[in-house]
Amino acid sequence: MRNDLDCAVIGAGVSGLAVATFMAESGLEVAVFERAAAPGGVISSRTQEGFAFELGPNTVLGGRPEIERLIAGSGLAHRLLVASEKAVRWLWLDGRLQALPMSPPAFVASRVFTVGEKLRLLKEPFVGRAAGDDESVASFVRRRLGEGFLRKAAGPFVSGIYAGDPERISMRYGLRRLHAIVAEHGSLLRGALARGSGGAPKGRMISFPTGLAELTGALGRGLGARLHLGAEVAGVEPVAAGFRVVLGGESVAARQVVMAVDVPAAAALLAPLGASEARAFAAIPMAPLAVVFTGWRREQVRFPVAGFGFLAPRGEGLSVLGAVFGSALFPGRAPEGTVAITCFLGGALEPELVARDDKLVLDRAVADLERVLGVRGTPIVASVARWSPGLPQYNLGHGAVVAAAAALEARYPGLHLAGNFVHGVSVPDCAETAACVAARVVARSVASNATHRA
Repeated sequence: MRNDLDCAVIGAGVSGLAVATFMAESGLEVAVFERAAAPGGVISSRTQEGFAFELGPNTVLGGRPEIERLIAGSGLAHRLLVASEKAVRWLWLDGRLQALPMSPPAFVASRVFTVGEKLRLLKEPFVGRAAGDDESVASFVRRRLGEGFLRKAAGPFVSGIYAGDPERISMRYGLRRLHAIVAEHGSLLRGALARGSGGAPKGRMISFPTGLAELTGALGRGLGARLHLGAEVAGVEPVAAGFRVVLGGESVAARQVVMAVDVPAAAALLAPLGASEARAFAAIPMAPLAVVFTGWRREQVRFPVAGFGFLAPRGEGLSVLGAVFGSALFPGRAPEGTVAITCFLGGALEPELVARDDKLVLDRAVADLERVLGVRGTPIVASVARWSPGLPQYNLGHGAVVAAAAALEARYPGLHLAGNFVHGVSVPDCAETAACVAARVVARSVASNATHRA
């Protein structure tokens, strides 16, 4: 391992892998240090008795240039699986599954929303901006669209992204793209019309034959000897020439450092560099999540499992936040004659459930699937995984986290934060942040080299 790195990347989740890949393309000397035995972070794919399933994200929304760049660079473009754009999203509402409308004509014809709720949408362009700089998703949706849209659409949507509470999630930071549309056009409806969209998210839901871990695995292999697994970083110390990265009994010199780790690790590693900023990171609310995978014989499931899956608004009597129909989305997820269903439980509104034993969590999930999909008997395959502390919550006040990150980066030139707790939790968000960070690292390196030559 070279001891005069252009950049050391701490963490080999998708953020760390992406930023290192983008930097390596520019010819910089980069090393990635990951404490785990395999790269990927929360992206984790498994196979069991012919079933392929995800313990973390189940799909990635493609279409954004950074994620497409990663896929192209990974050499996996030929293995890409794309879910049908017509895959139905279901909503468990009033004791039955109802299809969520994904286009203006479908919205008009849908029975999910009442006539009054549909007419309420016509008033949205005339609703003024909020008085403050930020507001919760719940407040934003109530003002602009009404209580019905909050309960039936925005609430489940926030659960699907953050496993969070719309009363607390910040509109500005948690749903920044929608916030930007309103800031630019003054209205969601006008923004959708200006962009030529019916309001449905653009892009394609993608994965790979054995799961999303194919992508992180390929990125790790592409880094070759630059990726160091089982290498736990004990500290990062600023020195005259940049930074000293402490690894157990040895250390490595690097002109720049990218921190791409989770919230607890970032808070611990950054505390010596900025106590107040580290406290801001440590105070980020987290939503623990339980992921329950089940495999069933087709005849055990009365509902024809088709489409993307379903979301469950709070107050509808279910423990699960929602479910993904893996075998309906992509081929090869389940053996012939079977179906694969992944459920999500816990989150910000019921975090204590995640700490319960496997049997109780599985029983809760199966009971809900019996009610919603009419499953019968015992699943032929079942697996329970937990993510704790879980997903960072971009709650009201998240601006303080963004400001703390910016302050640290300004105080220590060459230090960059690329974790999912600052600028976005989704895989495309992480890829976008990684591309921005990599560009800053490269620009700083080029400028430094030019100064030395002069």
